[in-house]
Formats: sequence, C-alpha cells, structure tokens
Amino acid sequence: MAKTLNAGDALYASLSHLFTVDDDNTIKELKAGLACTPHANVLTPASGATSSPVGRSFRTGGAAGSSPAVYGVDFPNYVAANNANLSFFCAVNQYNSANNGGSTTYGVPMFSTDAGGIRIGCGMQLDATTGKVFHSNHNGIAALSGTLNTAGSITSGVTSFGFTRTSGGVVKVYINGAVDSAYTGGVANTGSQFGAAWDTAQMSLIGGMAAYGWVSFDYAYVCDWLGTVITDADMLRLRNSLTGSDAFALITAGASATAKTRRSANSTGARMGSRGL
Repeated sequence: MAKTLNAGDALYASLSHLFTVDDDNTIKELKAGLACTPHANVLTPASGATSSPVGRSFRTGGAAGSSPAVYGVDFPNYVAANNANLSFFCAVNQYNSANNGGSTTYGVPMFSTDAGGIRIGCGMQLDATTGKVFHSNHNGIAALSGTLNTAGSITSGVTSFGFTRTSGGVVKVYINGAVDSAYTGGVANTGSQFGAAWDTAQMSLIGGMAAYGWVSFDYAYVCDWLGTVITDADMLRLRNSLTGSDAFALITAGASATAKTRRSANSTGARMGSRGL
C-alpha cells in the first residue's frame, strides 16, 4: 500500500515537505507534491539501499576526487523567508561515506540548491573527519570551533538528526531526538547560511553540493517545516516513532505494511494452533 501522510498528527498542518521512498521504490515528496528526480547512481531498496532499521530508503552519494559530482535527489527549488523560523528532521538507516573534495577548511554539505543560493539545510554540514555537525558560513570550519560543533557524531549508531532555527538566529541541533548541548546555537544572522545576510534560503537537492562535496546516507525520511520551530518534545517523539518497517509518526497507510502482514499471519497461525490443540 502506498504511503500517505498522517493528517491527524499535531505536526501535519505546519509540515512543508516530506521526502521518502514509497512501496513501489520511487522517491516521492508527499506534502507539497514536488516531483523528485534521482540522479544516476542513487539507490533504492530495489537496487541496494537498505530497508532497516527505519524503513525503505534512498542512498545518496557522489564521485571521487576534487570538485566531485553529486548523486542526489533533485526537486523544484523552494524557498523560505529570510530570518524565518525553520525546522529540519532526517531519519536514516545508516551513514555510508563522504567526500569534501579534498578541502581541509570547509565541511561537507548534505543539501543544496541548483539555483546557486543558500541551502535551507546547510546548518547540517558534516565534518568528514569527526562525523560531527557544525554550522557553516563563509568563514569555514576554522572560525566555527567550540560551541558551534556538536559533541556527538551522526555517522555511527544514529537513526535521526535535525535542527531548529528561530527567526532570531538561535539554532539547536538534535541527534537521535535529543539536543546536543555542546552546540549552543548562538548563530548570528550576519553571514548565516540559514538565509539572512546572503540571500534567500532555498533547497532543491538532497545529497550534497556539486563541486563542494557530498554525504552518503540511506535516507528514510527528510522533513522540513518552513516558518515553524518544533519543540524538543516533538523531535524526540518523531525519533521514537521510528520503530521499523517504515513506521513514522507522520505516516499512516503504507508504513509497516510488511510488519502488519507478518503480525496478521502470526496471529492467524496462533489462533489455528489454539484450535488444533
């Protein structure tokens, strides 16, 4: 059964976009209906991407070397107002690899825009050496040490990560549903890639940024809320709803279809066994 959104969830109304892999192994955006175009070499469960521990996924990646090509998922560019409230949540089965194009100064972008503007999700750049998340701006890693780096890594033992950003520039980073307290989130609007001093925050690609690098994850869900800051409790609830077989708080039909079939079969077998006894 095809996946459908859970309109009864408290976060449904403010949800802007939700990207996932449907039961036919096509990559879809379910809230705004954006058309998704996977690049060559993007994998789904039909071609090698994983389906656990969260659910069906698409695997991003890219080429080797400097100025690498990105293997990601394209969709029509969308924008958020400057200085807007933002929330971002990703559910993943696993981290695979990353390539920052040989740069020792800048991190690896996981999201970008084909329009050449500032990435809505760029606060989720990855330090390819440590696996930590940091906030990126034009000053690079060297100027962003200490409180603008997470203590935790998102490259091992992680099924979710995300961030929130207030209109005043306060950012929180979440790993496995919990706030990473080492990242204090005091990010000034000036020079921020969350869409203030540079240009309008926008996004049209999951996977990396051509010529600047890529990160390979098996993504089960990528969600954003443009204009809304969701709460710590929301982030934890979303993460805790990832119980396997595509289960997710924002999804109803299609999620856990295999698990439901298995449970039904087991229940039927148990009843038949009881009658036989």
